[in-house]
Amino acid sequence: MIITNSNRYNLTEGGYQAEILKLTDLGKGATDPEASDVDKKKALFSLSIASVPAFNLLYEKCKSNRLASPEVMRDMLAEIKIAEDQRKMCVEVFLENARYLGLLRTIAGAERLLPIDQILEELGGTVQKRGGTERKGEEPPIGSPRDLKKKNWKKICFFIAPIGQPGEEERKHSDMMLENLIARALEGEGFEVVRADRISDPGMISAQVIEYIMRSALVIADLSFHNPNVFYELAIRHMLGRATVHIIRKQDAIPFDLKDFRTIQVDTEDKYELVAKLETYRAEIATQVRLALESGDTHSNPIRSSIPGLDVKFS
Repeated sequence: MIITNSNRYNLTEGGYQAEILKLTDLGKGATDPEASDVDKKKALFSLSIASVPAFNLLYEKCKSNRLASPEVMRDMLAEIKIAEDQRKMCVEVFLENARYLGLLRTIAGAERLLPIDQILEELGGTVQKRGGTERKGEEPPIGSPRDLKKKNWKKICFFIAPIGQPGEEERKHSDMMLENLIARALEGEGFEVVRADRISDPGMISAQVIEYIMRSALVIADLSFHNPNVFYELAIRHMLGRATVHIIRKQDAIPFDLKDFRTIQVDTEDKYELVAKLETYRAEIATQVRLALESGDTHSNPIRSSIPGLDVKFS
C-alpha cells in the first residue's frame, strides 16, 4: 500500500512488482536534504494538494478564507463527480495534508486555509503579485472589500459589533460571534460578512462604516457589552428600515427601547453549553435573517414603529 499510494501521489515511479522503484523529480525535491525550505514546500504542495484534482479543487475554493465546514466541502466535491461514499474520507485526507503543510491557521477565532504563496513568503521566498512583488508580512484583512463602488451590496452582511483590542474579552467575543455563529449561519447563502475593522478601502473609516450601514442588504447588530458605538450605528440602520437582526449575550440585559423587539440571546457563560448549542444558535440566526430579508425591517424597530410613514432615501 505504501508503494501504491506513493505512486498515486506521484512521489515514486514503478509499481510494487517492478524491479526498480525510484523517486520522481517532485519526490526528489521533497526529500532532498540539500534543497531549500521553499523548494521542499513547493514540491510537497504539488505532491499532496495541487496534483490531486479533488484536493486542488478544495484548496482553490477555500484558500484565503475561513475554513468551510466538512459538510460544505463534501458538497464541493460533487462538481468533479467524486462518489458520495468517498467524499468524507477525501475531505479528511485533504485536511490532514493541509495541516501537514502548515496551511491551516487559526486567525481571529476561526481556522483558515492560507494560500501557499503566503507560506512560501514566510519561509523566505518572494511572491509575485499583479503590479509588483508583495512585501513580506503584508496581509490584507480577511473578507474585506476592495472597492465600495463596485460592491454587490445585495450580498453584504455588515456586522455591527463591539470590537475592542486584540486579546481583550470584547474582541474574543466578537470574533467568536462572527466566525462561529454568523458566518456559519450564512454559509452557502453567498453573503460576505464584513466588520468595521476588516474594511481595507482607503478613506475615513467612519464614513465607510456609515456607507455599509446604509447600503448593505443585511445588518446583524451585536448588543453585547452595551457598546455606545453599536447603538449609534444601529439607530442609523433602524431609521432606514432595512433588514436587521439583533443578537446579545444572555448575561447582558436587553435595553429598554428594544425589549419589545426580537433579539437572539446567546448564552456564552458556560463554554460546554455554548458548544452544545452552536447549531441551535446558527439555525435561529439563519431563520431571523430569512424573515428580515423577506419582510424588511419596517415595523421591527423603535423608530419605524413610532413613525411608520418615515421615508428615508439616499443615492
